[in-house]
Amino acid sequence: MNHLLRRLAYAPLVLLAIALATFAMVRLAKGGPFDSERAIAPAVQAVQAERMGFNKPLPEQFVRTMAGVADGSLPTLSPGQTVGMVIAGKAATTAVLGGCALLIAVVVGLAMALAGAAWPGGALDRATGSAAIAAVAVPSFVIGPALVLVFGLWLPWLPAAGWGGFAHLILPVAALAAAPAARIARLARSTLAEAANADHVRTARAKGVGTWRILAVHQLRPALVPVAAYLGTAAAYLLTGSVVIEQVFQVPGLGSEMIQAAMNRDHNLVMALTMLFGSAVILCNLAADVVVMAIDPRARRA
Repeated sequence: MNHLLRRLAYAPLVLLAIALATFAMVRLAKGGPFDSERAIAPAVQAVQAERMGFNKPLPEQFVRTMAGVADGSLPTLSPGQTVGMVIAGKAATTAVLGGCALLIAVVVGLAMALAGAAWPGGALDRATGSAAIAAVAVPSFVIGPALVLVFGLWLPWLPAAGWGGFAHLILPVAALAAAPAARIARLARSTLAEAANADHVRTARAKGVGTWRILAVHQLRPALVPVAAYLGTAAAYLLTGSVVIEQVFQVPGLGSEMIQAAMNRDHNLVMALTMLFGSAVILCNLAADVVVMAIDPRARRA
């Protein structure tokens, strides 16, 4: 509990550090939001700078930016559009993509670990272990195009890009969930192997209790603790990975919007999306701590 309270106390400081670092980087980056191949009239540029708040001193710009991010009223380079409008229009897509990927990663990762633990040292255990190592080693920006090539072009079973029905969800979710599923499988498999040598497990095995019942009743709960602790890191990976995956599969989410904002030098939108992703990562880590405390009584006393 003390650990969770410390995390809560540090959260505002972490967000402030993210805000200051992002603000400094976008202001120091070469090129400005009004740079383009076609020259913009000075009068038009002055009006745009005033609308975006870029004609104020830097400390005042930072305060106005943070206030605008908080209430969603910060203007973007697109006339009549605020960061709140952009986030509201794209957040559901990224949430569906990330939520499905996290669910698939947990289910597949635990299934791989249990399958390997049921027949330790067997062909299935070796196969799942090798698959987990391969999924961890290969980054998502390689897995994504490979899935497009195989299932979208060579075997045109699934749409290679776009966003619409359930079929459009399969490939990006698979690409995004591969690495977290592999890490969950390795974490759970290691804990299941340790729990297999516990006294109560050996006693249950001596009494003739079935393998799957032993796994479900006696070994699975300890294995869920490291998996739950990893969920915060997994959520952070899914958020950052969505930037690449959404671009690969042309998914109209916040990840694609982040890349477009950076390319367009839309400082306000980059700032808002960075703060949103940072806040989401902090909340996911706090939620993971709560889940760990619910599973492991020892964590509540820490």
